[in-house]
Amino acid sequence: DAKPSDDTDWIGNDRITRTLRGFKSQNVLVVADSCYSGVVLRGADALQPDLGSLNADYVESLIQSKTRIAMTSGGIEPVIDSLPGSSNSVFANAFVSALTSNESVITSSDIFKSVSQEVVSTLSSLGVEQTPEFAGLLRSGHEGGDFVFKKARQN
Repeated sequence: DAKPSDDTDWIGNDRITRTLRGFKSQNVLVVADSCYSGVVLRGADALQPDLGSLNADYVESLIQSKTRIAMTSGGIEPVIDSLPGSSNSVFANAFVSALTSNESVITSSDIFKSVSQEVVSTLSSLGVEQTPEFAGLLRSGHEGGDFVFKKARQN
Protein backbone atom coordinates (compact mmCIF):
# COMPACT_ATOMS: atom_id res chain seq x y z
CA ASP A 1 0.00 0.00 0.00
CA ALA A 2 3.06 2.28 0.12
CA LYS A 3 3.18 5.40 -1.99
CA PRO A 4 6.49 6.94 -3.14
CA SER A 5 5.46 10.42 -1.96
CA ASP A 6 4.28 9.26 1.49
CA ASP A 7 6.82 7.43 3.67
CA THR A 8 4.45 6.62 6.54
CA ASP A 9 4.05 3.02 5.29
CA TRP A 10 7.65 2.24 4.32
CA ILE A 11 11.26 2.79 5.33
CA GLY A 12 13.81 3.72 2.69
CA ASN A 13 16.89 1.52 2.23
CA ASP A 14 19.22 4.47 2.81
CA ARG A 15 17.60 5.08 6.20
CA ILE A 16 18.04 1.41 7.15
CA THR A 17 21.75 1.39 6.27
CA ARG A 18 22.35 4.79 7.90
CA THR A 19 20.65 3.57 11.09
CA LEU A 20 22.65 0.32 11.11
CA ARG A 21 25.92 2.28 10.81
CA GLY A 22 25.02 4.06 14.03
CA PHE A 23 24.27 0.94 16.06
CA LYS A 24 26.82 0.11 18.74
CA SER A 25 25.92 -3.59 18.44
CA GLN A 26 28.70 -5.71 17.03
CA ASN A 27 26.42 -8.09 15.11
CA VAL A 28 23.12 -7.23 13.41
CA LEU A 29 20.92 -9.45 11.27
CA VAL A 30 18.01 -7.85 9.41
CA VAL A 31 15.27 -10.32 8.46
CA ALA A 32 12.81 -8.85 5.95
CA ASP A 33 9.74 -10.80 4.90
CA SER A 34 7.99 -8.57 2.39
CA CYS A 35 7.55 -8.01 -1.31
CA TYR A 36 10.61 -6.50 -2.99
CA SER A 37 12.67 -6.91 0.22
CA GLY A 38 15.70 -8.06 -1.77
CA VAL A 39 16.15 -4.53 -3.10
CA VAL A 40 18.10 -3.73 0.06
CA LEU A 41 20.74 -6.21 -1.12
CA ARG A 42 21.25 -4.91 -4.66
CA GLY A 43 24.95 -4.54 -5.34
CA ALA A 44 25.98 -6.54 -2.29
CA ASP A 45 28.02 -9.70 -2.60
CA ALA A 46 26.01 -12.76 -1.65
CA LEU A 47 27.35 -14.59 1.37
CA GLN A 48 27.93 -18.30 1.06
CA PRO A 49 27.00 -20.63 3.90
CA ASP A 50 29.97 -22.17 5.68
CA LEU A 51 29.42 -25.91 5.52
CA GLY A 52 32.24 -26.77 7.94
CA SER A 53 31.96 -27.45 11.62
CA LEU A 54 31.80 -24.57 14.06
CA ASN A 55 34.70 -24.69 16.47
CA ALA A 56 35.06 -22.16 19.28
CA ASP A 57 37.81 -20.11 17.56
CA TYR A 58 35.76 -19.82 14.38
CA VAL A 59 32.64 -18.72 16.27
CA GLU A 60 34.67 -16.15 18.21
CA SER A 61 36.10 -14.69 14.98
CA LEU A 62 32.57 -14.34 13.56
CA ILE A 63 31.37 -12.58 16.69
CA GLN A 64 34.34 -10.17 16.76
CA SER A 65 33.82 -8.97 13.17
CA LYS A 66 31.30 -6.15 12.83
CA THR A 67 28.38 -7.78 11.06
CA ARG A 68 25.53 -6.11 9.21
CA ILE A 69 23.72 -8.68 7.09
CA ALA A 70 20.23 -9.22 5.74
CA MET A 71 18.11 -12.24 4.94
CA THR A 72 15.11 -11.48 2.75
CA SER A 73 12.12 -13.56 1.70
CA GLY A 74 12.69 -12.77 -1.97
CA GLY A 75 14.41 -10.54 -4.43
CA ILE A 76 12.72 -7.76 -6.36
CA GLU A 77 9.45 -9.57 -6.87
CA PRO A 78 6.20 -10.04 -4.94
CA VAL A 79 6.37 -12.86 -2.39
CA ILE A 80 3.72 -15.25 -1.11
CA ASP A 81 2.16 -14.06 2.16
CA SER A 82 0.82 -17.42 3.34
CA LEU A 83 -0.61 -20.68 2.14
CA PRO A 84 -4.06 -21.98 3.11
CA GLY A 85 -4.05 -23.29 6.67
CA SER A 86 -1.09 -21.16 7.79
CA SER A 87 -1.05 -17.80 9.52
CA ASN A 88 2.60 -17.17 8.60
CA SER A 89 4.35 -16.82 5.27
CA VAL A 90 6.25 -19.75 3.77
CA PHE A 91 9.48 -17.82 4.53
CA ALA A 92 8.51 -17.17 8.18
CA ASN A 93 7.51 -20.82 8.70
CA ALA A 94 10.85 -22.00 7.28
CA PHE A 95 12.80 -19.46 9.39
CA VAL A 96 11.06 -20.45 12.63
CA SER A 97 11.50 -24.13 11.81
CA ALA A 98 15.24 -23.70 11.17
CA LEU A 99 15.69 -21.88 14.48
CA THR A 100 13.64 -24.27 16.60
CA SER A 101 15.20 -27.41 15.13
CA ASN A 102 18.73 -26.18 15.87
CA GLU A 103 20.31 -27.97 18.82
CA SER A 104 23.66 -26.16 19.07
CA VAL A 105 25.49 -23.19 17.60
CA ILE A 106 24.56 -22.22 14.04
CA THR A 107 25.27 -19.24 11.79
CA SER A 108 22.73 -17.18 9.90
CA SER A 109 24.41 -18.44 6.71
CA ASP A 110 23.44 -21.99 7.65
CA ILE A 111 19.95 -20.88 8.71
CA PHE A 112 19.60 -19.17 5.32
CA LYS A 113 20.59 -22.32 3.46
CA SER A 114 17.86 -24.28 5.21
CA VAL A 115 15.25 -21.52 4.82
CA SER A 116 16.02 -20.92 1.16
CA GLN A 117 15.81 -24.61 0.27
CA GLU A 118 12.50 -24.97 2.11
CA VAL A 119 10.94 -21.88 0.50
CA VAL A 120 12.06 -22.73 -3.03
CA SER A 121 11.03 -26.38 -2.66
CA THR A 122 7.61 -25.62 -1.17
CA LEU A 123 6.70 -22.92 -3.68
CA SER A 124 8.17 -24.49 -6.81
CA SER A 125 5.91 -27.50 -6.25
CA LEU A 126 3.03 -25.01 -6.51
CA GLY A 127 4.44 -23.35 -9.63
CA VAL A 128 5.53 -20.22 -7.78
CA GLU A 129 9.02 -18.77 -8.16
CA GLN A 130 10.41 -17.09 -5.03
CA THR A 131 14.05 -17.18 -3.97
CA PRO A 132 15.18 -15.76 -0.62
CA GLU A 133 18.39 -13.71 -0.61
CA PHE A 134 21.22 -13.22 1.88
CA ALA A 135 24.12 -10.75 1.82
CA GLY A 136 26.09 -8.15 3.69
CA LEU A 137 24.46 -4.72 3.73
CA LEU A 138 26.36 -2.12 1.72
CA ARG A 139 27.36 1.13 3.45
CA SER A 140 26.08 -0.13 6.80
CA GLY A 141 29.43 -0.85 8.44
CA HIS A 142 29.55 -4.55 7.54
CA GLU A 143 33.11 -5.84 7.97
CA GLY A 144 32.49 -9.55 7.42
CA GLY A 145 31.64 -12.26 9.85
CA ASP A 146 28.26 -13.77 10.45
CA PHE A 147 25.44 -13.69 12.96
CA VAL A 148 25.63 -16.64 15.37
CA PHE A 149 22.66 -18.34 17.06
CA LYS A 150 23.01 -20.51 20.13
CA LYS A 151 20.04 -22.36 21.51
CA ALA A 152 19.19 -21.19 25.01
CA ARG A 153 19.09 -23.73 27.78
CA GLN A 154 15.64 -24.65 28.96
CA ASN A 155 15.04 -24.44 32.72
